[in-house]
Amino acid sequence: MGVALKIFYAILISSLLGKGMGGCSIHSLKLTQSMTGVMIGRKFEYVVVVTNECNCEQGNINVNCKGFHTAKSIDPFLFKHDGADSTKCVLINGYPLGNHQSAYFKYVWDRPYPFTVVDGKMTC
Repeated sequence: MGVALKIFYAILISSLLGKGMGGCSIHSLKLTQSMTGVMIGRKFEYVVVVTNECNCEQGNINVNCKGFHTAKSIDPFLFKHDGADSTKCVLINGYPLGNHQSAYFKYVWDRPYPFTVVDGKMTC
């Protein structure tokens, strides 16, 4: 019985550590985007929202942005190119999003850009 209990605890602990104590990953960062209904010139305004559906904070959130353009500047605190990797952009200057918090930015272009979350760091 003692050996079985030790094995059970070892499996439980490694499972929790492997899932970050909350089963969170970049898949817990939900990215949605929609048109705002505003047009600037002949281009559409879009809003991108990233929501942390994890019970832990997630920071250093990066989304793909290779070839991304906007006709309206974006506050660099909210969204900017990663200095080390031009194919990634950093959300909210790398600061963490708390449990069920969201961050958003708006951009203007002819068509929506296919953003996806590519990286994030969970802290519990």
